[in-house]
Amino acid sequence: MLQAIGQRQGAVFDASTGQAIPWHPEALALLDFCNRAETITRSAALAKARIRRAETGRKGGTPTKLTGKAKEAAMAIWLDPALTGDQAAEKIGISPSTAYRKLGNRDQPIFGRKAKS
Repeated sequence: MLQAIGQRQGAVFDASTGQAIPWHPEALALLDFCNRAETITRSAALAKARIRRAETGRKGGTPTKLTGKAKEAAMAIWLDPALTGDQAAEKIGISPSTAYRKLGNRDQPIFGRKAKS
């Protein structure tokens, strides 16, 4: 369609700015070039992110499931006062933010659980 506009020496109306942009027949080649450049740039950024993720050891994938006995064991580690929050989370195999989200605060009893005497 844009090529046909260019052959007729027409213009493209930009409704957001209210401007009529004269269309040149070669403009389509420029737009194709810009589109390819954007695709290549995006691919390079994604490749860099994959490399960085591999360097940090964060592989992604299915998160650790904390159900049943696994959750009980994780809770025992999480509530151990000899460990810091980061150490406990690392021992469980999850990030500290995930541990707080799934296991609650370390210094407060979880709703519904009886406090130890």
